[in-house]
Amino acid sequence: MVDALVTWAVRAIHDSAAAVWVGGFAVMLLAIVPSLARERNESLRAIALATARVISIAGAVTVIAGLVMISRSRGYGFLFVGEWGGIVTTSIVLAIAMGAIGDAGLRPAIRRLDPDAPSGVAAVRRWALAGLIVGMLAVLLMTRAIYART
Repeated sequence: MVDALVTWAVRAIHDSAAAVWVGGFAVMLLAIVPSLARERNESLRAIALATARVISIAGAVTVIAGLVMISRSRGYGFLFVGEWGGIVTTSIVLAIAMGAIGDAGLRPAIRRLDPDAPSGVAAVRRWALAGLIVGMLAVLLMTRAIYART
């Protein structure tokens, strides 16, 4: 009973953090970037940086909970075997890519925003779109993982 409850809690943490992670890229792309395109001031830039920070923290929580979930489900021995292993391994690679997009692409692009250069917003838009696309691919893969054969 306790074991099942812990597994459920880990899955709930993983799924909730993943929703914030992917959703953060969507909020950045659909709400914050358009605001930055209209008006570039320090307050909007601070909101964009705070959102990027939340995206990074949610990503870290998602990955940590995902690693715990692997050990609580089929285990690391199946990571490179069968359909499930392929899906989970690919999702780990996508998670690493999402982390890099957020921390090495999106956040520096926000920091480099120049109020006089509109091209900076385009870079933030591209990084947010890339993060959202990669995140959606990971979500789509993981919806199959629970039903995948070993």
